[in-house]
Amino acid sequence: MMRLKNRPTSIVVVLVMLVYGWFYSNEITEAVSGEDTCVCAYDEFGYYMYLPQFFQHGNLDLQPEWAQELQNAYCDSITAYQLHPIDNGNYLNIYHMGLAFVELPAYAVADGIAAAGGYPRDGFSKPYQIAFAVNAFLFVLLGAVFCRKLLRLFFDEKISVILLVLLFFGTNYFITATQLGHIQHHYLFAIIAAMAYCLLKAWKDRNYAGKHFYVAIVLFGLCVVIRPTHVLLGIFPFVLLWKAFPSRLIFFWKMSLFGLSAFCWNIPQLLYWKIVGDAWLMPNMHIEELIIIDPSLLDFLFSFRKGWLLYTPLFLLLIPGFWSLRKAEKRLFCPLLITAFVFIWIFASWECWWYASSFGSRVMVDLYPLLILPLGFLLMRISARKTAFYAMLTFAGLAVLLNGLQTWQFAKGWLHHERMSYDHYAYIFGKTNIDGYGEHRLLIDRYDTTWVSAVQQRNDPQQRILKTSLFEVKSPVKAVPGKDLDLTKFRIFDLLKTDETLIEVELEYSTSDSTQSSILRLETVSRYNAYQWQSAELSLGKKTGERQVLRMHFNLPDIHHRKDQLQVYVDNDQQATITIYRMKLTGWSLVRE
Repeated sequence: MMRLKNRPTSIVVVLVMLVYGWFYSNEITEAVSGEDTCVCAYDEFGYYMYLPQFFQHGNLDLQPEWAQELQNAYCDSITAYQLHPIDNGNYLNIYHMGLAFVELPAYAVADGIAAAGGYPRDGFSKPYQIAFAVNAFLFVLLGAVFCRKLLRLFFDEKISVILLVLLFFGTNYFITATQLGHIQHHYLFAIIAAMAYCLLKAWKDRNYAGKHFYVAIVLFGLCVVIRPTHVLLGIFPFVLLWKAFPSRLIFFWKMSLFGLSAFCWNIPQLLYWKIVGDAWLMPNMHIEELIIIDPSLLDFLFSFRKGWLLYTPLFLLLIPGFWSLRKAEKRLFCPLLITAFVFIWIFASWECWWYASSFGSRVMVDLYPLLILPLGFLLMRISARKTAFYAMLTFAGLAVLLNGLQTWQFAKGWLHHERMSYDHYAYIFGKTNIDGYGEHRLLIDRYDTTWVSAVQQRNDPQQRILKTSLFEVKSPVKAVPGKDLDLTKFRIFDLLKTDETLIEVELEYSTSDSTQSSILRLETVSRYNAYQWQSAELSLGKKTGERQVLRMHFNLPDIHHRKDQLQVYVDNDQQATITIYRMKLTGWSLVRE
């Protein structure tokens, strides 16, 4: 007790253990009672599925039928989309196996318990559910312990206590760890906290031959195999240690060890690609691309959908924080600033810059052990100026309160995990009770094609539907055998005000041969790729020579770039002649007043 009393930061770590432990105990209770049987789904299942496949079958020949059976049995039949067919007939998991490495110890324990207790050894029965939750919670504790050790390298107990409270209760780490705890980010948070502590400990001690330096190297490799873009973490030691060694030869030798570590950790991944995919390196198989020349910086930082600084305003203090860091510790200023800038740029360059389901920007959580340091130097700089110090604490306290309220709103479902808009944010802001809560202010559900009529029926003065004629064929045109027919291609935002748009297709046509296939394709394309497509069969199985009428509706996807286009054509590789007598494309857009 005396030890805790003299070390307030240890008390905060215990507080983190108790608060976060309460959330994980609920998850464990639900697993024990059978209320929740799903270990993981969606992206998390992609990272995890290597383990049950290897332990069950002794190989990594992942098959979609097996994956879907597990999701059907335990996860309410959520679609298993993680396996991608490749040219050699195999299926390749599009997610890296790195997270499976940190889940492996818990899996092995659970597998032994399942074998001894007569549970199915499928990776999803009750022992695995419990072990998965316990493992996630242990990484919360590891993150807290190493963040404390990292902060104490630079700050006294008082400042470290404040920073720990802000970090664990005033940022979106809280939601990420407690409600999205089966994805990569809170694991990476803990690993990066440990890596940063070890590296900066070696740097402060000027000991680059001791255990701390080499542990940092090992942990760097683990980060890279979990999330390959984290190879960019190498920027931090590279800039930090640029002048730390007596010669450039020694410097580059030491830096090469970071690369060697990343390579060694990725050997299993490379072998998997080679054995299953017949190539040592497989390209990105996601629909989205990393486009570093066209980042969505403003949206990534400030949008009401997922803006990092909007939903975690505490890090607005990074602006004066980096200034204070520059004054107090110049050697640390450039490494941290450059690393932060590069990561933000790269994260904002992913075409799906909102990163699907999360509260705010979940990808930034990984870096919080590093980003909290400038805030500490700001506190240290203004600690003697009571007015400034208490002003900062007031702002930080409000950030903690807002985070707590919005965490509650997120858990209740009011703060939507993907479709937040300004209108909905303003509607729920600061509220703990909303009579007649409604979701019509959210961004449209792009899987729902009935939203236009719902908006029209509500007759809301703040929302209206704008009808736009996009393209029309008035006289007959033909797609001849073996040749595609290009109908139209236009920049979406040249004709539409918003991508919250339903496209209506009306087509009258005939085919000359119902045994041949001919397909109408409508593709949303950027200069980099086609990232959504709609199609309809026009020939195979249709009545030969008779006029057919086709009507279809689809929502535009989230448009990735301002100059992206919608291209419409008939894919006519076979031997039918398609005659189009009439075609009309109409856009129905939601305009928010």
